[in-house]
Amino acid sequence: MGNLRDELLAIRAKRGLLTPRIVYEEAKTKSHPLHDQVIDMPMKEAAEAHYIANAARLLRVTFRTEVDGRPADLRSFWVVKGSEKGPESHYVPIEEVIANPVSRAIMLRQMLRDWKRFKARYQVYSEFTEMVFNDHDFDFTDPDEQFGDDENGTE
Repeated sequence: MGNLRDELLAIRAKRGLLTPRIVYEEAKTKSHPLHDQVIDMPMKEAAEAHYIANAARLLRVTFRTEVDGRPADLRSFWVVKGSEKGPESHYVPIEEVIANPVSRAIMLRQMLRDWKRFKARYQVYSEFTEMVFNDHDFDFTDPDEQFGDDENGTE
């Protein structure tokens, strides 16, 4: 197989646009270079994976509430990543996470890591900084002062 990006661009050139469905349709042919990356499991396993993905989507449902006196749309559950003891992630009601100082601190550190990843992804665009500073709802408190500056979540 050639470069993945080149393969995807070839599909786009052939079909006129690029969607997951189009990539799937093109990759169904066993001889297609992307076949093994798209058709990566037997049909029965794929069906089960699809049903589990549907269940995961239910766990990401949001609800309207208040946080620190401001209205917010929050996910109902916070995902707790698996560990060596229990490799499967599990979900905890967000109210429990917010109420517990330790889990809330962990959640805030994850938010900081997410922000840093987001910023790194878009800061190459000169308009990004302007968009952020023109957002009147944005709180310009330095998160490093509030949560510490360590990338790994420890001070």
